[in-house]
Amino acid sequence: MTSPNLAYKSFDNENLHGPFYPENIRENEMVHAKLSKETDLNNYKDYRVWRISPLGVELVIEETDQLMKGIDIQLELTIGHQAALLKGLVVDNIVEEAGQKIAHIRLVKQSEEQDTSLEKRTRQRWSCSNEFYPTGIAVNPVRFNDFIYFKIVDISFGGMKLIVSLRNKFLISGTTLDSMINFPMVSQCNIKLHVKNVRVENFNDKDVLAVGVTYDTKNKVHQKVLTNYVLQFSNIKSLDELTQNGFEKDKISGAVEYTFVKTKKDFEEVMQLRFEAYKKAGKVSPSASIFDMTDQYDAKSRIVIGKIKGEIVCTARMIFHQLGEKLEQEQYVEWSSDLPRQDEVVEIMRACTKPGYRGSDLLIGMFKFMSIIVAQAKKKWIVICATDDMTHFYEKVGFEKTHKSYLHTKLNNTQHHVMIANFLNGMSGKNISPIYWNLVWSDSVDYMSQYNLIEFDPLMQIRVTIYKWFKPLANYFYRRKLNKK
Repeated sequence: MTSPNLAYKSFDNENLHGPFYPENIRENEMVHAKLSKETDLNNYKDYRVWRISPLGVELVIEETDQLMKGIDIQLELTIGHQAALLKGLVVDNIVEEAGQKIAHIRLVKQSEEQDTSLEKRTRQRWSCSNEFYPTGIAVNPVRFNDFIYFKIVDISFGGMKLIVSLRNKFLISGTTLDSMINFPMVSQCNIKLHVKNVRVENFNDKDVLAVGVTYDTKNKVHQKVLTNYVLQFSNIKSLDELTQNGFEKDKISGAVEYTFVKTKKDFEEVMQLRFEAYKKAGKVSPSASIFDMTDQYDAKSRIVIGKIKGEIVCTARMIFHQLGEKLEQEQYVEWSSDLPRQDEVVEIMRACTKPGYRGSDLLIGMFKFMSIIVAQAKKKWIVICATDDMTHFYEKVGFEKTHKSYLHTKLNNTQHHVMIANFLNGMSGKNISPIYWNLVWSDSVDYMSQYNLIEFDPLMQIRVTIYKWFKPLANYFYRRKLNKK
């Protein structure tokens, strides 16, 4: 059995492998080649691989093989259990090494079948933050207990650019990487990456291998993770920019920083957001202006805001009343004795999202954040008002309609319904399906329990324990719903 000469002659192959020191392939390793000439594509012949890099391959040939310098060939290269169809060019005359005749083939481009992919992506790319690069790991398809480590430097809908070390010799166009990727501050997930092109680049004053890959855009869970990462840690300018390039916006709350109005600038942005949202919903008259978006209740409220990259995209105000103080809604309805006392409730009003973000989960994310605040304040009830088109949503997450409705004179006389929720009942899942409870409140309840912000009676605790058994089912239905969209 012969094996490659360990003394690699760089001057012979510099034009083939570039900066790579190619990998020597032994006869029993899982790297094989089939080759045909461009003039006879149906006649493939098996060849032993002598050396390999992402840029080229060296094959052991026989005396009768006519692989002269300058000949175009088609190559089926098998690495591990994966076969890639490639095109190549014989770049040197046949040389003899360790008693073997060696042909040198540069991998010049992908096959016709692969050319239909996004080698040059038509979608917009977003550069990843150099402080929060996603990083990943994939198994070397040939070598035992060897791994490919990479960072992602840009992302598009359907594609990514990876940066890897030049030590990785088996990254060939047409192969697939089963990878585990960590997206900082977002999530970690398994993604199958399909290698479409490779090239040597200079990155941070160092030669590296840049790898263009694609991924399955139909996987909605992966799309959610990528959406949340890109919104927080790329050079993207707006959500519209994201959706115009193929991404969906229904699950973006993970990219939102929820906090409170702290500055005059924040308050002015909230007024502008209310005006835009209410105008879009037909809740303001044509003569209204941004100055009509505030009233005396803002001064006594904690105004919640959600920001993406510094832009306020959702808001609501939380009013904590004292005994004897009237609720905002008592301007329109009488607060009857069958309803909880004013000092027992948190009144949540003026909830709205930026028009371009409608259809996302911003409102759910904001309610999760506010539920923690309610628990910290030890309030028993939450009171809201809702228009006809929103009452069904609020009922699903634990609110009930009261017998009180009114025309909101400050919001273009739109009809609003007073709705109420017992906080402990809602957090323990009473009158909420286990699917919705897990999707909306489970994480908040875990946080409250960890920090002793909530205390359930035995029956509530039993219900919560049982509901948690449904979490895998809730996640299954959520993924199924996403994949149907």
